[in-house]
Amino acid sequence: MFLSLQQRYILDLLHQLHYARTDQLHTLVQERYRAALPGYTRARTDAMLRQLRGCIPYFRIQNDIASLSPVEPDSLYLEAIDVMLTLSEGRPQGVARSTRAPRMLSFVWGREHLHRFTVARLEEATPAGLALVNQGQLERILWLTPSNTVPDGLSLPLNQFLVIRQPDGTHRFYGPSTEHT
Repeated sequence: MFLSLQQRYILDLLHQLHYARTDQLHTLVQERYRAALPGYTRARTDAMLRQLRGCIPYFRIQNDIASLSPVEPDSLYLEAIDVMLTLSEGRPQGVARSTRAPRMLSFVWGREHLHRFTVARLEEATPAGLALVNQGQLERILWLTPSNTVPDGLSLPLNQFLVIRQPDGTHRFYGPSTEHT
């Protein structure tokens, strides 16, 4: 079977992420091929996804979630992908899903210099979990919380940020010196 470059990229993304919303896949494909396909539209992504579903038996789309196997989607993980898309302007590199709690997702991005980012669950920030995150690596940690509120008394070290989704769908980033109001 012959797949387009964009369809191969979608499959690569799903191998890395395990699952994603179809709008997230569209953003990633659109930004990756922006120069080569200037008129790329959501309708084109939807057509490619339908073709993949029809010709690859393990490719699934259920409730707007694309995956390569049956999954029970985690809304906080989908939010982590949204944060990655926001920070990387839809062009992350080295994307990988992490199975080591509290990490959920890692990626690399930067305009002049590449930086490593990790999106993690704040409620799983146990001392053992924090040790996994802070292994002396120079990475930026982006903490998500299911309550989508700033925990009382939260104090973040350098290079760590709390991410809160705003009512309009954008994200606000609280850093070590940010007032939490």
